Amino acid sequence: MLIGHHRATGIIGVRRRRPAPPRRPVLGLVALILFGLLATFFAWVTAEPLWLAVGHGSQGTATVVHCTGHGLDQRCRATFSADGAEFTATHVDLVGAPAERLGDGARVAARMVSPGSRLAYAGDRAGLALRWGLGLTLMLLCGLAIALATGAHRLPGRRARWYALLVSVAGPLLLMLAMLAVTR
Repeated sequence: MLIGHHRATGIIGVRRRRPAPPRRPVLGLVALILFGLLATFFAWVTAEPLWLAVGHGSQGTATVVHCTGHGLDQRCRATFSADGAEFTATHVDLVGAPAERLGDGARVAARMVSPGSRLAYAGDRAGLALRWGLGLTLMLLCGLAIALATGAHRLPGRRARWYALLVSVAGPLLLMLAMLAVTR
């Protein structure tokens, strides 16, 4: 509907367009589940680096048990001993250490979130920030994809569209908080 500008009265019209018709609910539900699972994965791999970045965790030494592969494909298993004999964790993945220092039996300074963690991190703060920053960005993108796939932009009314967008992005952020609670 268009209300035009009338020269005599000075009324300026506003063009209103109808919202697009809703999508099929099955497609939106499938997309919601898939992007929700993807956001859960990103929350899971982001939680420990985020805890370490904010200073939560224990300093210690990781002793390399065995490494396979080279370069970006290198995977190392290690035993982690926290400083002060606080705890020892066996069979953890060692990430972030320079590849040239990782022969079997090598000892490197590392950090772990807790005795039940799956990772010992031996890199610098920049690598740690990249790990949690990239994961958090991908989770937020999953929230935007949820909003797009479920048709939040098709709702009538600006307020309803904003609320739908906020809820879509809040879902992955709540998953992140849950993963932070579990990995603590």
